This record gives sequence, C-alpha cells and structure tokens, in this order.
Amino acid sequence: MIGSVYTAKTVDLVDVDDRLKIIQVNEAFRKDTLAFREEYKEAQGEITHRIEEARNLLSHVNLSPDVLESVAKSCINLKVDGCRPDIVIVKAAKANAAFNGRDQVSYEDMTIASELALTHRTRGSGQASPPSSQEIQEMLENTPLRRVPTGGKDHIKTLVSRRTVKKSALTLKSALNQIFS
Repeated sequence: MIGSVYTAKTVDLVDVDDRLKIIQVNEAFRKDTLAFREEYKEAQGEITHRIEEARNLLSHVNLSPDVLESVAKSCINLKVDGCRPDIVIVKAAKANAAFNGRDQVSYEDMTIASELALTHRTRGSGQASPPSSQEIQEMLENTPLRRVPTGGKDHIKTLVSRRTVKKSALTLKSALNQIFS
C-alpha cells in the first residue's frame, strides 16, 4: 500500500511478568541473534505466509457503499483535517480483511482501521486534539455500518446496513488488542 502509514498504540504494561518477558526476550536476542532467529523461525514463517496470502487476496477485497459512506461521514463528523484519513482507513480496512482471509470489509475492520488512522490526526485545522478511541467508536455506531452477530461467531464476517437491521446491543471490544496481541 504505497503512501500508507500505520501507527501502533502503545500501552503501559503494569504486570511485572509481562515486563520481565519483554526484557528476557530482548536479552536473548542480544545474546545470540542466530539462536533467537532459529527459535522464532516457524512463527515468522507462519506470519510471512499469512502476509503473502493477504497480498494475493487484497485486490479481491470488496467494499460496500455503506463502508465508503461510513468512512466519509465519520471523518466529517469527527472534523478530521483533510481527506487522507478517509483513504487510509479504506486501505487499512481492506488490508486487515485480507490479512484475516476475508474478501469483504467488516465493521470490525473499519473500527480497527479508523483507530489506527484517526487517533493521531489533528482536527479543526489543527486547533483540536485528535479523537479518542471512544469518540471514534461512538461515531462509527452512528453510521450505516452496524456490528451484529452472525452465525453465532464472536467476530464479524459481513457488513449489514443499519437501514435493514435493528440496533445491536453489542459493544465494541478493544480491536487493537485483538489484532496485535
């Protein structure tokens, strides 16, 4: 995705065991880079394969008119500066769908992409701070996209228009933690 920039949200680790694991992994890498690479070779191979599959699927990922309308309305209502955020959200949502082996952008893809693209964007010509994750989620709840359960699964595989489905009582989970953990 030429010209796209992804950001990652940092979190404070307050669990001692989590922090110790990070330090230990870093020390193992510094101590013996080759052994470290060998230890993680299989996991890296799996990720590499998944990325290759996503690249092949990316051009086949579909966007419904509701996706595009939801992106545009959210960016307008959040008063983010410029049109670049709209484009980045669409590209990131398509990439996330492909990475997860789907050919249709879901509400969850849009949420993840919106948080990645908007939580650092200025608003109101640089006079307002970036929108929070909560503001973004609330804004998406008021667009044509809706998150509804399908087939008893916890994750969303389809887009459903707000115009055709009753309001869902589900709340959003932390999408960033799901995809990057």
